[in-house]
Amino acid sequence: MRIAHVSHSFDCGGSMVVMATLCSELAKRGHEVDAICLDRQSGTTHETYWIDQLRASQVGIFFLGRERGSAGLMAMARLWSLAQRRHYDIVHSHLPMPDALSGLVRRCIMPSFLHVITVHNTYEPRSALLAWLARGAHVVYCSESARRVNPLTALSQTVIPNGIRQAQYANISLARDAIRQQLGFTPEQRVAVTVGRLCPQKAIHIALVAVAVLTRAGRIPGLQLQICGEGELQKPLQRQAHQLGIESSVRFLGNRADIPQILRASDAFISTSRHEGMPLSVLEALCAGLPCVLSAIPEHYELASGMPGCLFASPTPDAMASALESALMTPATAAELQERRAPLLRKHTVEQTADSYLALYQRYCQPSWHCEPELR
Repeated sequence: MRIAHVSHSFDCGGSMVVMATLCSELAKRGHEVDAICLDRQSGTTHETYWIDQLRASQVGIFFLGRERGSAGLMAMARLWSLAQRRHYDIVHSHLPMPDALSGLVRRCIMPSFLHVITVHNTYEPRSALLAWLARGAHVVYCSESARRVNPLTALSQTVIPNGIRQAQYANISLARDAIRQQLGFTPEQRVAVTVGRLCPQKAIHIALVAVAVLTRAGRIPGLQLQICGEGELQKPLQRQAHQLGIESSVRFLGNRADIPQILRASDAFISTSRHEGMPLSVLEALCAGLPCVLSAIPEHYELASGMPGCLFASPTPDAMASALESALMTPATAAELQERRAPLLRKHTVEQTADSYLALYQRYCQPSWHCEPELR
């Protein structure tokens, strides 16, 4: 099959990671796959990393030049032209604007393609116009929580859980002490880590205050918080850390390509998110065997309820501080937590996710003249 995945850019957080890993997995299975970004290239390190990964998997990459905040009509015209030339069987879009523009192109092209939408978040607002343009697609939700909150008019609806490449989080050859030394952690430090875009949704300011509560009370000597990610709130969060007097206890690491190693070197994972879809960072921490402190939202419960070593707390600094203290005191090792979680994580591999999407494509995609019969 010829498959196009469409999103804004390679800087869209978890939805982009899902798109990129799915593109790579589908290309590995012999399908012709393109990754299409509506926006112009940003030149960020994050973008460069994913371009290199996708090119290594023989995935085609296209940037359509949209300026962020614009209506995207020129990008839509370029998407139409690309679809005309490439004769896609499937156009799979991610996030409201790409969903709408892909739906508009589907209406303007002959022969048409199968349009699949993935809803990545429980809070994914769409204007009436964007929702109408996206109608006529097959909708996939990354979680039951996302399905309940975002019911879209669709030809079909299904839930396909997100998946990750689990082996890279469970099997790291370098010893934990060596990784900690490389990252500059001392043996006596207790290290908590959070991973995600620095945006209001993640509510990382709560984690900062929780660390300040524990540090001032002397309850966790040597406590360190590692924040992986970038976003519009980075400078305000850095100012907050300074105001709280915990600058020496907080490190802003930016976007990282070595998250498996950072998780291996850490003692606990914390997510203070206000809402999610099916958070990849939590999946990564679960696979790495970290004790996890998670805000008590339905999305976290859906993913991690029943997982050993997970604590849920109301998203307030005092509740998060108490839960983080308990997590750091857990006697279970990473190997023990990995073993006990493994049966519950089997449905969250990237291979399983790709299998589910391929089954969906093949169920609804009509054969076209350029498709190879064996791929049907």
